[in-house]
Amino acid sequence: MATKEKTRVLRTPEMVLTARGHVVNKWCGSCAFKEIQAVPDGKVEGLRHCPKKNIYVEIDDICSEWELEEKIAKL
Repeated sequence: MATKEKTRVLRTPEMVLTARGHVVNKWCGSCAFKEIQAVPDGKVEGLRHCPKKNIYVEIDDICSEWELEEKIAKL
C-alpha cells in the first residue's frame, strides 16, 4: 500500500514595522484576530482558530483580513 506524501507550501509573508521599528511577519501568528487554543479533536497541533473565517489555520497562514495585534504593535 502506497503512503500519502504530505506537501508543505512555503509562504513568504510581507514584513511590517511596529511603532518602535521592530520587523514582524504579516501572518496569522501576529494577527489581532487569532485565537490560540487546542484543536477540538486534539490530533493536529500547531493550528490556530481564526474567528473571522471560523476555520483553523497554521501560524504562518497569510490572508487579506490580517490586522497587526495591538500587543505586538507596541513592541
